[in-house]
Amino acid sequence: LPAPAPDACPGWQESQGVCIGAVPYVGERTRELFDLKELQRLGIVAVLVAVRNTNTFPVTVYEPGMKVFDSANKENASIPWESVAGAILQPDDNKQVSTGLPPVDIIRTINAKGRPAAVIEDLRTKSFGTKTVAAGATIRGVVFFRLGNDPANIEGGRFYVGEVANADSGEEMVCFEFDLKLPPPPAPEKKK
Repeated sequence: LPAPAPDACPGWQESQGVCIGAVPYVGERTRELFDLKELQRLGIVAVLVAVRNTNTFPVTVYEPGMKVFDSANKENASIPWESVAGAILQPDDNKQVSTGLPPVDIIRTINAKGRPAAVIEDLRTKSFGTKTVAAGATIRGVVFFRLGNDPANIEGGRFYVGEVANADSGEEMVCFEFDLKLPPPPAPEKKK
């Protein structure tokens, strides 16, 4: 995964010793994170989330508390990586990617070999999930949203993180909400 500092992301916010940044990867740019053309076909946007904790205590950040409010202010819940894997490995043109519990079939596929195993491993290891960030540490992971392939759905949208807590005491911390901005286009390759 790319490793930007949270405050080097196009959108970010810092509060209570925690800095959270987000970089959305839309359309073809998604392939910078995953070699999966299906994400674009499914209209799934991968958002790289970076979290730095400068506190003296660990902080837990919960993926289910992450949402994107698109440019039309429509709320979009995060999609578990298992549901994304299920939509990729068991395609059905009429099937919507679920934001709920992963399908049982994908759990059975975890022991698969070949491409299914590679897809599952790639999504699982890069996914944000729920993470505890040690004091002084920075972590990164990808959160999935069904936002379509139109960059206009991202620009003007907001990224919301509603579940952040002191891992030692369980005390909830402030929510984060900041503009979600696309990264600058990649630098053109130099001709030799």
